[in-house]
Amino acid sequence: MQLYNEIERQLTALSDVVIMNETSRADLHDTFQILTKDSLQQSIRPPFKGLSRINPNGLPFQWSFCLNNARPTVRFVCEAGVPGTTAYTRYKLSLQKLATLCHRLNFPYPDWLTDKVLKQVMPSINDWPDWWESALWFAVAASDKQINLKIYLNLNYGVPLHRWRRVGRVLQGLDRHECLTQLCKLSEKVSHESWPTGLAIDILPNGEAGRVKIYFHSGEVSRDWLDNWYRALAADSELPYINRMLELFPWPQEEPYPSKAFFVSLEFGVNGGVSLKTDLTVSRWMPQDSEIISATSRFAESLGLSVNAYLNALKAIGLRTMDSSLPSSHHLVGFGYETDGSRHINVYCEPPLKLVPARPLNTLQSCSSIHAGAVQ
Repeated sequence: MQLYNEIERQLTALSDVVIMNETSRADLHDTFQILTKDSLQQSIRPPFKGLSRINPNGLPFQWSFCLNNARPTVRFVCEAGVPGTTAYTRYKLSLQKLATLCHRLNFPYPDWLTDKVLKQVMPSINDWPDWWESALWFAVAASDKQINLKIYLNLNYGVPLHRWRRVGRVLQGLDRHECLTQLCKLSEKVSHESWPTGLAIDILPNGEAGRVKIYFHSGEVSRDWLDNWYRALAADSELPYINRMLELFPWPQEEPYPSKAFFVSLEFGVNGGVSLKTDLTVSRWMPQDSEIISATSRFAESLGLSVNAYLNALKAIGLRTMDSSLPSSHHLVGFGYETDGSRHINVYCEPPLKLVPARPLNTLQSCSSIHAGAVQ
């Protein structure tokens, strides 16, 4: 069986859980096909080579589940392109896929993308970093009403100061002047061991730019690194929830945490609101799905969130019936809050495959280029 067929089967099962209408199912299926037909046209024999490591075994696709009080959605993060071709070739092909997808969904193509974002963030072809495995990723969130799209861009080149400045130029180009001011103020407070690693932008159905997210990974830090971020944003009220998350997903050794244990994403809304999400690379110290699922469920309950949609989704893709002796398919668990006071948990999972051998690869590699969070 091809990798594409197996994940497509899981996609259909998740569509049943979400109870999507036929039009929405068709839109979701075509979106999945356009973005992944090339990258997933492989046999199910890990490790998967020729693309970046969204997952430790190289599989260029990840399910994302959001635990909140809204209606459930089907969410995934993926990479487009032909395995084994150059990162630059796949980057150009990904932009072609975006144009094809916008046409299929009747979205206006985002004309702002080239001049206001790509020219500010992407290096010229002559300066393309040798170590880049990939440059651009997609996230999709589908409901029975619409498809939401997000693109991720790699920021992993140049010194940190230049990365901060590139993001600033994007905000300026998108006329997010209040956001730019906030970014400059924050940079003075949180730059220590905060490494800009990725940029994400929502593409709205009307073709305009939506929320802008900047991803930072931690160096070897203690948990007060997280406290500093939340206090810098005057979000001290969220720290008890961060404490709870760290209690439920405990680092088993003495601090500091290892590099890339934390990913924080700074989110700027269209109207200037700012919020933060923290992701833990939990599979680095919690090796079994069962313990991560249990901790996630307890965390959700402490936030007053339902776990039923999450557990039903895991059952639909077959994750809860897999051999418990296998390494965890859960790679990251995140906590986020919105400016309206709501809170949510995001979970990022590798699709369960029936032919998965023991994986000697370090989970650290799964976030080596960019952390791809789900659309929220």
